[in-house]
Amino acid sequence: MPMRSGPHIAWQVRAAILSGGIAILAGCGNDRTALTAERPMNLTRSSARPATVFELMEPPSGDRLVGILTETEVNVAACMSSLGWKYQVTDLSYLAAQYSAESNSKATAGKHGYGLADAALSPPEQPSDPNADYVASRSPDESTRYLKDLYDSPSGCLATVERAQFDAYGVSIEAYDAWDLLKSKAFADPRLVRAWKDWSSCMQRRGFDYNNSEDARGSLRSDLSRIVPTGTISLDSGILTAFRDEEIRVAVADSNCYSLHVEAEFEAAAQTLATDFAQAYPDIAALAGR
Repeated sequence: MPMRSGPHIAWQVRAAILSGGIAILAGCGNDRTALTAERPMNLTRSSARPATVFELMEPPSGDRLVGILTETEVNVAACMSSLGWKYQVTDLSYLAAQYSAESNSKATAGKHGYGLADAALSPPEQPSDPNADYVASRSPDESTRYLKDLYDSPSGCLATVERAQFDAYGVSIEAYDAWDLLKSKAFADPRLVRAWKDWSSCMQRRGFDYNNSEDARGSLRSDLSRIVPTGTISLDSGILTAFRDEEIRVAVADSNCYSLHVEAEFEAAAQTLATDFAQAYPDIAALAGR
């Protein structure tokens, strides 16, 4: 259950904030006035609803994120088609690895650490824009209108789809703010704070000086950014060998110390957060499967 601060990632990668999905676009029509803030399009949600309140309120990752973003692309394509344009959906599968939730599980720590070195060794290849040739083939005036219909805010297809997705999702900004506050309160519980101190002592006995798991991952990410040059490198070069070995050692120690000192208190705090939020926003919590 990844716990990351701040669900307000405002369309960082298309609709990255959303945990709902939309596959069928309706109501866009041929009338450009349908693309105004006053007349938002109607969207039909198709993907399974979030399984937990955490999946509902926290930024999605991995395959779920790719599914959401792809459904956004499908709706944008339908919107652009209604305006007389061609729009090819971009393959976003490469984002699954790039935005996967980092793990400190015992099952993966011994082989992959947090997955940082693995990602550096095999960086995802971002596809080229499948619509670039189409836009380039149009006249300058048509290209300008195409890009305006796609990107203009608030009336372009992308902004309109994102707005309609957010509305269909059913979670207000007020609820996100309340979630942030309740999460801060729950994870400031003295028992969990004490558990992380015990975790830190456990890590020190293993030769590592960190305050918590995110501190360990953050420190390793900083180290990696300093040693990995632009482009793909091979483990055979030896550049990442020492880093990868250290990453695995840290991740294994993290996993062991976490299960010994933090896991039970973290789960208790998470349950408190879910319960408090459900009591404050029962209608929104009901959007999750459980």
